[in-house]
Amino acid sequence: MLSCDTPTTAPSTFAYDPTGLTGGQLYRWDTGRQVNVYVVPGSSGSAQIIEAVDVAMPRWNAVPRGETVRLQRTTVAAQANVVVYDNTSPLPVVTPDDCPFSTFSALGYTYFCARSGRAVPLPFVGGGGSATVVIRLDLSRTTATSPLSAVVMHELGHAIGIGGHSQSDTDVMFALPRTSTVSGRDAQTLRYLLAQAANVLL
Repeated sequence: MLSCDTPTTAPSTFAYDPTGLTGGQLYRWDTGRQVNVYVVPGSSGSAQIIEAVDVAMPRWNAVPRGETVRLQRTTVAAQANVVVYDNTSPLPVVTPDDCPFSTFSALGYTYFCARSGRAVPLPFVGGGGSATVVIRLDLSRTTATSPLSAVVMHELGHAIGIGGHSQSDTDVMFALPRTSTVSGRDAQTLRYLLAQAANVLL
């Protein structure tokens, strides 16, 4: 017979710290948000990036968490919340002087600039709207061990709020991503952070 005097399930927690790269600051999108992902066209790698994004989005969307946030690709820059580009192209948005965009070469890099608990809009170069999060990819650094599909999965994980890295190479959020399948640990960490009050809303 089960007793109702004590909880029958442990309190929700993360599998790895989702604020490890942000100094303890938890960020996420508003509840119920559709997040539009725009891939900048025209580079030699844009078709590959679009293919990887189209595979990655439904995998993150499939994590059981209700309708907290959903990723969807758009082909219209003015509708973008997240913009993804190949580093052979110039930075497609204007970033604030007091919020530097890293020029350090990496497989992938996810950026946003926050002020007073909110991410600021980043206007597109030449006008035509703005985005909140920017993902830069370096296709020349992808390998058989860290393929583009895994890197895109990983960076989209950062874009939806996982501001940390896993220590397990079976997780999408391992620092040098090797898999393009969301693990149970990735899902647990995402569900945890989406249930918390955010320090920064995207």
